[in-house]
Amino acid sequence: MPASEDRAEHVSLLRWQLEPASARTARVTKQSPVPVTAFLTCAALFFTACVGVLVVGARPAVPGEVLPLSSLQSRRDASAAGERALMESLRFDERWYDQGNTLDAIKIDHAREGTRATSQADFPTQPGFEAWRGAPFWQHFREIPVGFNRPAKTMRDEPLVVVGHATDRGDAPLWLSSLRRHALPAATSGEGTWWHGDEDKRMGLKAALVTLRGLGEERAREGRDRSRGQSEPSGSRRLARENERDPVIVFTDTADALFACDAPEMLRRFEAADADVLTAWRGDGGAIIGRASKMLELVRDFEAFLNEPTEKASESSRGAPLGAGAAWADFYKSCGSSADASAAAPTGYDDRVCLSRYVAERAAAGDARVKQDVSGSLLETVGQSFDASRLTRAAAPCVFHFADPATKALMKPVAAKFPGLFV
Repeated sequence: MPASEDRAEHVSLLRWQLEPASARTARVTKQSPVPVTAFLTCAALFFTACVGVLVVGARPAVPGEVLPLSSLQSRRDASAAGERALMESLRFDERWYDQGNTLDAIKIDHAREGTRATSQADFPTQPGFEAWRGAPFWQHFREIPVGFNRPAKTMRDEPLVVVGHATDRGDAPLWLSSLRRHALPAATSGEGTWWHGDEDKRMGLKAALVTLRGLGEERAREGRDRSRGQSEPSGSRRLARENERDPVIVFTDTADALFACDAPEMLRRFEAADADVLTAWRGDGGAIIGRASKMLELVRDFEAFLNEPTEKASESSRGAPLGAGAAWADFYKSCGSSADASAAAPTGYDDRVCLSRYVAERAAAGDARVKQDVSGSLLETVGQSFDASRLTRAAAPCVFHFADPATKALMKPVAAKFPGLFV
C-alpha cells in the first residue's frame, strides 16, 4: 500500500485531471514563494531562469494560456456555483415503500419497558440475528427497517437490486440521484434509526436480503399455485427460473458510491465475470456484488467468525464498560481467527477484517466462484493509484466507491465534470 504522502499525491493527480486546463496554469506551490516585485524587476530571460530554479514541482503551463492569479477566486466561485447547480439538478425516486413494522413500533422505550439498567449484551435481537447480540443497535431498536424504491410486487421480479444502509436517505443525495439516473431498483436498511458502527450496515444487508427472499418465496408460492397440473419445466427454462429467484445484489455504501451503468449492463458484466460473489480488487467492503443466496452465505460466514473478546464479558472490546439501557459502547465482537492469538485480541468489530477473512477462507477452500474484480469492469475503488482516465463513458466501471474522506470530497466535482454519467 502506498505511503500516506504517496496516497495524497495520487489524490492530487486525480484532482489535477478533473480541473479545467485553464485552472492548471495558475497553481502556485509552497516551494515557490516568489515576491511580486521579483516579477516586475527581472528581465525576460532572468525571469525564465528564476522560475526554472525556484518553482520546483510546479505543473507545466499549457502553451498559449495565461491565467492571472486574480482569477483564482473567481474559479473557486465558479466551481462552487457549479456544484450548487449540480445539487439543484438532482432528481430522485418519488416514493419509497417501507416494509415491516413502523419505526414507532420497533423503537425501544427504555423507561416504559424497564430496560434502563439492562446490559448491552443482554438486549434481544431480531429473530435470525442472534449472532449479532451485543451490537448496540439492539439497545435502541427491535428490528432493522427495510424500504424499497419500487412496490414489493415489482421488486420481487427484479433480476438485480442495489442494497445500501442509510439511517437518513436524505443524507445520500448523490447515491439516490445515481439510482434514479440509471433506473436501478434499490432497497435500503436503517431508515429512521441511527448509526452505531460498521456492523449496522452488514446487519442491514442481511435484513434486506431476508426481506427480498420473503418476496421471492411469495412469488414462488404463487407460481406453484398457477402451475398445478402442469408439467415441471426442465433444462434451460428451469435454470432461468432459478436465476430469477436469485437476483444479483449490488451492495454499496450510500454516502460515498456512484453508479455509471443500468441494471442490464451490470448483469451483463457480472455474468461475464463468471462469479457468485465479486469484491473490489483492493478488498474494499464498501462495494460487493453477488447472487442473493451467496450474499446471504457471506453474511452467515461473517456471523460464524464473530467471537467474544478475551477479557471478561462485562467489558467491551476496548476495556471500557459495556453500555446499559440507551447508553451504548462499541460492538465488542471480532472476526479475528481464534487460531491466531493476535487476531483474536479484543479489537472489536472491523468489517474489513471480516471481509478479508471471508475472501481468504473461500480461496483456501478452493471456491473459484468468489472472485476479486481485478479488471475493474464492475467495481472501482477511487483512491490511492486510481486512474482518472477511466472516468469516461467508454471505460467507466459500473460502481465507483470513493473509499476515504479525501476521495469522497471529489464526488461532487466528478459528477459535475461528467454530466449524465453518474447523476
